[in-house]
Order: sequence, then C-alpha cells, then structure tokens
Amino acid sequence: MNCNLQTDLAHHNPFTIALKNFSHKTPEKEKVNVDISRDDKLLSPSHLEKEYEEWILEMHSQYDTEVGAGEDDGVLVVGPTNKIPGISSDVVRVRDTLTRKGTIWKRGQKIKVLKGAGPGFHNKNVYLTLEHILIEGAQGDAGGGACIICRPLDIADENGCVLSVKDGELDIRSSISIPISVIDSGKCQTIGSSEWNCQLQKQVQKAPSTIEVLGRKHCRELGIDGGFPAESTVEAGCAPPAEIVAVVRPVLYISSSHSKSLDQKYIAKTNLEMSIEVKIRKSAEECQNVGHIYSARIAPSSRKGFNGLYIFSLGCKLPDLFKEAGVYTFLFTLSDKNCKKYEKKVTVKASREVGKWKLLGDIQGKPRVRVGSPFPSFSIGCLDIYGNRIPFKSVPEITVKLDSIVGVLAETDKFKKSLSSDKLTLKVQNVLIVSNKLDRIQPKYEATLVICPVDELIKVSIPCQVMPGSVQHITGQPPIQEKHLLPGFVVKELVLEMLDAHDNHVGKGVEVQLNVDGFCILDNEGSKRKVTFAFVLNLCVDKDGCIDLSGVLKVIAGFERIVSYSVSYQNKVVFKQELQIEKRELRIASKLPEFLTAGSYLENIVFEVVDSQGDVDLRIHNEEKAGSFCFIAAHSCYPELQLRVKLPVMKAPIMECDEILSPYSSREVPLIPDSVSLEYTKSLMTPIENNGMGHVDDIEKYDELIGNSERQLKVLNEEKTEIEEYVSGLQASMEPTSNNSNCVLTKEEILVQIESRNHSAAAILCQCYRSLLLREPQNHLTEGIFGLVALLGTVGTSKLSRILAEFLGEDQMLAVVCRSKETASAFAQSISGRFLVMCLEDIRPYTGELECGDPQRKLKLSDPTLQSGNVPSGFIGYAANMINLDTQYMNISTESGYGLRETLFYRLFGELQVYDTEKHMNEAGACIRHGAVSLDGGMIRVIENGIMSLGCWDSEICFPVGTLENEMNLAPERMKIKMQLEAGMEMLQSIKGKIQHATRLREKAIKKLKKMSKNYNELMDQVEAVESRK
Repeated sequence: MNCNLQTDLAHHNPFTIALKNFSHKTPEKEKVNVDISRDDKLLSPSHLEKEYEEWILEMHSQYDTEVGAGEDDGVLVVGPTNKIPGISSDVVRVRDTLTRKGTIWKRGQKIKVLKGAGPGFHNKNVYLTLEHILIEGAQGDAGGGACIICRPLDIADENGCVLSVKDGELDIRSSISIPISVIDSGKCQTIGSSEWNCQLQKQVQKAPSTIEVLGRKHCRELGIDGGFPAESTVEAGCAPPAEIVAVVRPVLYISSSHSKSLDQKYIAKTNLEMSIEVKIRKSAEECQNVGHIYSARIAPSSRKGFNGLYIFSLGCKLPDLFKEAGVYTFLFTLSDKNCKKYEKKVTVKASREVGKWKLLGDIQGKPRVRVGSPFPSFSIGCLDIYGNRIPFKSVPEITVKLDSIVGVLAETDKFKKSLSSDKLTLKVQNVLIVSNKLDRIQPKYEATLVICPVDELIKVSIPCQVMPGSVQHITGQPPIQEKHLLPGFVVKELVLEMLDAHDNHVGKGVEVQLNVDGFCILDNEGSKRKVTFAFVLNLCVDKDGCIDLSGVLKVIAGFERIVSYSVSYQNKVVFKQELQIEKRELRIASKLPEFLTAGSYLENIVFEVVDSQGDVDLRIHNEEKAGSFCFIAAHSCYPELQLRVKLPVMKAPIMECDEILSPYSSREVPLIPDSVSLEYTKSLMTPIENNGMGHVDDIEKYDELIGNSERQLKVLNEEKTEIEEYVSGLQASMEPTSNNSNCVLTKEEILVQIESRNHSAAAILCQCYRSLLLREPQNHLTEGIFGLVALLGTVGTSKLSRILAEFLGEDQMLAVVCRSKETASAFAQSISGRFLVMCLEDIRPYTGELECGDPQRKLKLSDPTLQSGNVPSGFIGYAANMINLDTQYMNISTESGYGLRETLFYRLFGELQVYDTEKHMNEAGACIRHGAVSLDGGMIRVIENGIMSLGCWDSEICFPVGTLENEMNLAPERMKIKMQLEAGMEMLQSIKGKIQHATRLREKAIKKLKKMSKNYNELMDQVEAVESRK
C-alpha cells in the first residue's frame, strides 16, 4: 500500500483506521487488507517486528551511548528561555565537550559547516564558533536528540548564547542550533586560526559603515519616485519626494568610485532597523526653536533584485512638506551603533507669490472706540500663499473701511501708514472712523475694521466695537401738533431720539434730565429718565437710544398759554420745544329774548365752546367727569351789585331713560267714574294736562338724542372707513413675501397671518389679545386663556424659529394654552370647528432642577456626551431652553408652582437637542435620546425608529424672532410702516368702541321714544274721553 505523508488524516476513513491498528498484536477486523513487501517479496508482521527491534538496538549502540560521552557532567537546564529547533524536551543537559567518532568537539572551537549540510547551508560555507552541546533529557534517560549551539562569524560575542550555571538558565539569543547529524555527516569541520582570520577580515569589509541616501537617478533605476531635490535650497511649495531610499554602505565602499551605478556588493544586507527623524528650524542661525515634524523606524526591503533598501514613504504622510519656510533636517540612524548617522539639510525659502495679509501681535480683546475717535495702531505682515512672512515691496496704497453683517458702515482716508526697516511690517496708525449708520449694529455695536490694498484682492479683518458718541441733539417723533393741544390733553405718542454728533442713536445707560413747564409727568420715574434698549412689550416697540414719553406728558396749563418741555444732558439744554395751547371761547348757542319782564325767569340758555375759527369743539364735551359750573349775577339797575355763583357738577349717575321723565310720568292715571260732575272733571284735567306736557318734553328730548346719535354715527363711520383703508394698505405693505424663506417675522406679522384665518380659535384669541393690548375691559373669553403656543415666546434666529415650528407642526403652533379643562370648555362654546387645547394643570411637568439665578427659569439639563466624554461638536442647546418667554408670561404657573417652561415647552420638546448643522447632528447620533434638529433643516425623531427629515421648509406660522434680529433685518421704512400700523390699529379699535357706544345709546333712545309715544297717545285718548263728557 502506498500512502503519502499526512499530518491530518480523516479520523473515520477506513485507511486511517487500518494504519492506526497496524501495530496491534490482534488487530480488529477491518475491511482493508494490509500487505507488506520489500523488493517485491511479502513480509509477515512478525518478521517486520523482529527487523525493527534489531534496528533500534543498533542505533542505540551507535549514537545514544556516544552522545552521552564527554569529559564534563554538564549543566541541567529546565525550560530553556528560547525554543531550540530539534529539541522537544523541557529538560536538556548543556555540555562543553563532545566525543564523536573519535573526534573531540569543545566549546570555543572555530568550525566550518560546508554548503549543502542541511537547511540554512545551501549556498555557501558558514563559519561559526562552537558554544555549547545540548542533549535532551536528564542523566540516564534513554534516547533523546542532541545538537550543538554555535555563534555565526558576523554575530558579536555579546549577542551569542548565554548559560547561567548558578540559575540553570539558557538563552541562545542570536546563536543558531545545528543537529548532531551534521557532525556525523562529515560536513562540519574544525578550522585553524589563519583561515578564521581571513574570513573575519572579509566579514569586516562587509560590515555596515555609513548610511547613504540614493539620488533620483538610482531611484529611477529601482522604479521609485524619490530622492531629495538636486539643490539644497528650494522655494516653498516645492513637491516633496514621494519616497526616500536609504542604504547601508559596507566598509569596503568608496563613494567617489562606486556611486555611479547600483551594485549589491556595495549595499550591506542586514536585518537591522533604520530610523528617520525630520525637524525644522525657522532659520539657519536659530538653534533653540526646533520643531519636530516626523519620525519613523522601518526594516530593510528589496526592490528589483536589490536587498538592503530602506524605503521611507513621505509623500502620503507629509503632503505639506516644504511649504513652511525654514531649514529642514533629515537624520537617518541605524540600530547598529558602529554605523555612522547620516544627516541631510534642505533650506526652503518663502514663495514670491503673495497669499494674504495678517494682523501681527496679540491684541487683548476687541478694540473698542467711540465714533470719531482714533483706533490703536495696527501692525500688518505680508504672507505668501503658504503662510510664510515675506517683505513688502514698498509702502502699499491701502483702503480702510468699517464693515458689518448689514453692509459697509463707513470708509475713511484719515490714517497714517509706514513700513519697518526690514520691510516685513506695515504699521497703520490713527485710523479715524466717522459714520451715521451705527444704529444698524446696535445694541452690541460689533463691526469689522477692514484694511486692504486698493484692488481688495487681500485684506485684514479686525473685529471691533464702535460705540456712538455722547448726546448732541434730540428730535421728537412724531412732533406735537399745536392744533391738538388742549388743557388735559395727554400726549399719546412721543419718542425722543437721542443722537450723537454723527446722527447715531446714543448707547444704553445715558442719563438725561427732563424739564417740563405747563405739563405734568404721569409715570412714577420722576424727571430723570434713562435711555433704554429696544424691547417688545405689549407690541409697543422702543428704539435703542430713544426715550419713550408716550402717555407720559399731560397738559395742565390753560387755553392760549405757552407750555414747553426740554431735555438736558450734563447740565446743558440739548433740546427744547415750546407750544401754545389752542384758543377757545364760550358762545351762547340758544336764542336770547330781546327783553325781560321784571319778575320773569330766564331759562334754557345753551352755551357752546368754539375755536378760533368759530367752529364748535365737540371734544371738550364730557358728561362723565366732575367739575364746577360758575356764573356771575349782577343787579340790572345797580351793576356794581354782583354775586359769583359756583356750583359743583357731579358725575352723572347711570340711569335708565324712563327715570329722566316728568314727575307724572310714573304715576297711574285714575279711572273716571261713569257719572261725573263738572267740578270733578275740572279737578281731574289739571294733573292730566300737566302729565301730557311732561310727555311732550320727554319725547322732544329723546328725539333730539336720536338725531345727535345718528349724526355722530355718520361721522364715526366715515372715520372708520378711512382708517380701515389706511390700515389695509399698511398691512399689504407689511405682508411678508411667501417665497422668501429667510424673512424674519415679528409678532405683529404673525398676528396678522393668524387673524386672516377667519372664525378660527386662533384668530378669535388674537382679537382678544389686541383688545388687552389696547387696555380695553377684560374680555370674559380670555380669563384663564394664556394665548397661542406661537405667541408665548421668541427665539434667537429665523433658522431656529422655522425648524422648531416644523418640528411641532402648525396644529401645535396654533394650540390654545389655558389653565384647566373648565376654562377650555368655556372658550370652546364661542368657537365653531375643531382646535387643539393644552391645559397646564393636566401636563406632567419637569421636576428636575432649574438654572440658579436665571430670570428665564431655564431647565438644568446636562449636556449630551459621547463615549469619549466630550460634548458633541456643533451642539447648541436644548430646544426647551431656547424659547425666550415674554415678560408678561413669566409669572404664569400652575397651582403647584410650575411655569410655562416646565410644563408647556417641556411637554412639546422634551429634551430635543439643537445642533448647528446636519453633519454635527449625525455625528452625535449615539447620544441622542429624545430627538434632535439642526439649523440647516435636519431632523431626527427618535419615536420614528431613526427616521430623519432633511432639507428646508417654509413654515407659515413660526415663533417670533428676538428683537435684535428683527431690528437688523427690518429696513427703516418697514419699521416706520410697522409703527404706523400699530397706531392705525389702535385708532381703529377706539373708533369701533365709540361706534358701539353710540349705537347702544341710539337703540335705547328709540325704544324709550316708542314707549313714551305710546304713553302719550294713551294719555291723549283719556283727555279726549274726559272732554267728550263735558
């Protein structure tokens, strides 16, 4: 049977089982027949066993006995440090001598192993030093292998085999193990000192001596794109070598005669590693400031049949090498200390192509100056396209301007410039900025000072703050009209604009003195008022740098008097306005008799107030306020006899019309008997006639009242039509462009949009909201109703507004927020249609801690963290904390004391995270638990199993954007229209209220007139009946 050598036979194969059972005395029955033959003759198993035993005895007598012979007992080693080839036992005996076929082999002998002796000795003779003889097993053990430990000629003594007799340890290190059979084969011989020295000399010539880097020519022969530049000085941006090839030259190598072509003879083949270290100095003279760039250690490799090549790949690892100006040092070191190091220097000078200008020096914080004052000096350097300093050719022509996110604010030519002696630094001094556009960047007044050449191809941008100057002049808007000025008149709208010398509104915190003559101040701040920032309160917007005197000044002087108000700054009057109160006179409106009879009564005299044109002034008439009526009575014959009569006039009580009747109007007319006498009839006629006269007076009064009401309604309706047309035009001009996704919506614009959804719950609530702003009586529908989700707060940017609105959806943005279900039910009775309601008392609140000292009562939520423990890049905050609650909503809370943020907004957003970009949001996916959004439109809803919404949307109903962004995005004309719209809406609401009041009075008077007419007719019927009985 023929069987190839196998190391992993199939265990259940019939042939495998037959081979395993071949040595058994009584083999089991197998399905495989085993035949043994030699020279085509069959051998029986017993004959084969006998021959095998004889061969074992022969080998034992020939080898085992002789291997164990020696002059020393040897050292017993248990578990050698290194695995020794050919030795399988964990116990070996180490000897220094061995007798083999009559030859004695000793430790320290120089030997030669001929080529072909075995593995590792195929190509050439190998020269070694015998160090130890190893025998497997302990003394007396039968069998076991043996080998000799030798140190090759090129291995130093300190790297050879080490035996510790005391500790019983053996470490062959760099020595090699040779089987004992090599000695028996005769291919191992001892040599003399002359032959050994000759070989030693040859080895020294081949030993590593120096390191050399191959040039580009030799690299091309090897098919490698490498080699240092030919010149030692190159310009920045020079392409670095893709690979650098270093070789170790032996002692026999002479550079001048052997470097023309590659020859393996002059390239040492070693197993040693080589390291490279790359450093840079800014200049050749600078020795202290040395920067480390790169270091690596590699083993030798081969290429195109050449061995001993050390190939360092720099192109892929250092793509920006040679871009920074300086002196580069490449140091190559071999692990063999006897081999000299190699150092290569390459000088890189700056490129001649200008890249940019750079501000030099360390400026602490942003420069802060007042408009009209000079900036500090600036030092500017010129850099090449790789960021290296290069000199200016000459003093450049430059332009200096003040830029901002809203555009250029000013340009100036008021500055000084100079160049340093080495032409490396341009100094710009005494830069003076004058601008009247600082209102565009309030309240922070952050801008950028730009210094650039005339062509503006490069520039230096310096963030700064340019503050407005002190108060120099003041304007009042809108101007107070003298034709409206009457005693008791309250200036409803007046804003004083505080301007500096360049027409910029002054900054926050400026204190001025308000002086009045003929006015009184209605608020509680007294005469000292501070300039306030722009803020939103009840939709009444104040400009930054303005003093709002709306509803503050009241005229207390009399008709035709001169009144004034003025503003002082630092004890100097900056602004003063004098006004004259209108002229008014009393005129008798009723007809006076030509003469009076002595003893008669003068009654029913009507007075009216007329202006300088003789027109009646209806605005002075006021029946609701108390005062005094005064007249002077003089004797007709003796005029010097006079009496001044002054009667107090009290506020008229609210009375039903039927109470203002004659004394008989409420009495019942007595029944007249069937038979009456003439005397009795006369006695009845007197009260009936008097009662009839009272009815006539009342009918005339009500008829006059109805006529006055109808004339008043006609005038009011005409005014209402004009104001509605005016407001409609303003609303059309304020309507945001639908295709502009970046349009910033103010609260007023959002109110207009919601009100356009007629008869919806949101529209009705907005109308109630406007009524509250105009300080009308509390509407019963709004008790316990706090507003709509979209109107309860503001956000910082338009991007944040739109993405949060998209996350909630329009239904939740227009949800009505109330205190309880009972309040919601009462509100729903007046609404037709379905709408969403959120009751604060039914919302499970956030019960964690709040930020200490935060007036907005923001939730104390820990920042998300990645597995590394770092906060994800681009994380801005939690959506629930990015809603800024308006002041009037800060005190809203449940019975348990939880505010809107802990209830409503935590219910809507939870712990929704906000990121700068979609990329940042995706990178932070591992720490997103309750969803996330990004300002560029990305959205992750965790409840939807990781589904993401990307891109941008145009949400019609959004959160209003904070004041700063609104002011910066709204043009001045748009702001003016916005203020006019608010004033128009206030006038329209006031006119509507007057129309409703006049309509109620007219309808009530008509009912009373009908009732009085009916009573009068019945009375006249009674009079006719009485007279017919006479």
